[in-house]
Amino acid sequence: FKRTENRANTEFTNRVQRDENNASALLEIPFASFFLETEVEDYDINFSDTVNSAFDYHDFDIFQRVGVDISPQTQFLVEYGYMNIHYWEADDRDGDANQVMIGLRGALTERISYQVWGGAQFRIYDESFRPDYNGFVSRGALRYDISETNFLTLKFSRSPQESTFDNHSFYVRNQGTI
Repeated sequence: FKRTENRANTEFTNRVQRDENNASALLEIPFASFFLETEVEDYDINFSDTVNSAFDYHDFDIFQRVGVDISPQTQFLVEYGYMNIHYWEADDRDGDANQVMIGLRGALTERISYQVWGGAQFRIYDESFRPDYNGFVSRGALRYDISETNFLTLKFSRSPQESTFDNHSFYVRNQGTI
């Protein structure tokens, strides 16, 4: 749970008070050098101001991954994800997305681990007048363990994000974080 008015990672130009609730879980099932993973994420955003309450929405995502250890330090993965986007008041903004990605993750050294993913997302809104997104998505991370308790992580991602402007369904966010 986060009550915020921070503009970071948003399209806002001024502070907009809102509550963001996020819950996620990951289940991994190993089979020798193969494995299955299921990741579920549930995200709710509720704006405090009634002017923006039409943009309150719920995003439910489920990702299924199949992977194989291709070396002692590297895994190859294939991922399929389904996303359901539901607006509480503005039903004409509802939609679904299907995403496919391939990825690598592993360790470069004892202290440096990585993951890199690339693929496509097909985001289709229920109403035909809303533009859909059919394009490239990616994500990655590089983690350096400075000590037993401290680490530094560099992340990047490219993905469509729900827009809070009425004339746009989404915007594509290219993001890098430390």
